[in-house]
Amino acid sequence: GSEMTPPEDGDRQGELGRRHRERMARKSRDQSAAVAEIGPIPAVKDPKRRKACERDLHRFLTTYFPHSTGLKPFSPDHIRVIERIQKCALKGGRFLQAVYRGFAKSTIAENTAIWATAYGHRGYVVLFGADKGAADDQIESIRLELETNDMLYDDFPEMCHPVRALDGKPQRCKSQACDGERTHIEFKAGRIVLADVRVPKGWMPRAKAGSRAPCAGAILRTKGLMGGSRGLKHKRPDGTAVRPDFVILDDFQTDESANSPPQCMKRLGVIKKSVVKLAGHSKSLAIVGNATVIAKNDAVDQILTLPEYAAWQTERIPLVRK
Repeated sequence: GSEMTPPEDGDRQGELGRRHRERMARKSRDQSAAVAEIGPIPAVKDPKRRKACERDLHRFLTTYFPHSTGLKPFSPDHIRVIERIQKCALKGGRFLQAVYRGFAKSTIAENTAIWATAYGHRGYVVLFGADKGAADDQIESIRLELETNDMLYDDFPEMCHPVRALDGKPQRCKSQACDGERTHIEFKAGRIVLADVRVPKGWMPRAKAGSRAPCAGAILRTKGLMGGSRGLKHKRPDGTAVRPDFVILDDFQTDESANSPPQCMKRLGVIKKSVVKLAGHSKSLAIVGNATVIAKNDAVDQILTLPEYAAWQTERIPLVRK
């Protein structure tokens, strides 16, 4: 009996154990909060450079992406295509541009989606590729730019800083906070929801401190055209539902589908019945398509030539001018 722990010692050890567990739990919570808190948003490094590209997509593509769309000078045909994409993003409409293979269509489309959301020109951009594989490649390319493009980070910290703070761990999205407020950032398959953050004092000249960032809560989606375009409505944390307001059709047919009349009809049916109605019945949707005619009377060729697509502004751009 003498070797047994007296009752008062057992109570004391139990109390010490309880306090230790509380200390460790509090430490863990503090560490988690420190990881989750990303504020304040850094200041814009070069406001003049950023401002110069706000309504100039061509300058944005060549300035902020030196390893892709800024690697070589664009041809006059490229510049005209880019100007039409810019017009669609800023003013709306339906455009289809038939261009040749190797035109850098997909890279231009991906970087355009970043431009449209970074400046707040559009709040919900959807890129439709030919299939799921193409869509997966596009969202991965956009994610890499947001995570690793240093110039983009310097001038658009409100967009890139919350993404980098995740450190490649999507599970951190739920707990991420900026100045004590949840950012509601999302990184899921085929979808990126940019952080809903407010800008601090001194973030940019003449910017109102505490105002929402231009890209706050913007949505970037990529999908295969035949993967179903329904269900693209997104519900925000405050309960409001938002629909796409800008669609980029990026090379939306495959070699196989282009040579199959039934598959061409299916793809055109999806565009007519689903894609053009993504904004809802009361709003018009801005749509721009950049694609290649693969076979005579394929889906792209039909939009270019048939009277039922007269609402689309179209142009064929040849590989060789003369």
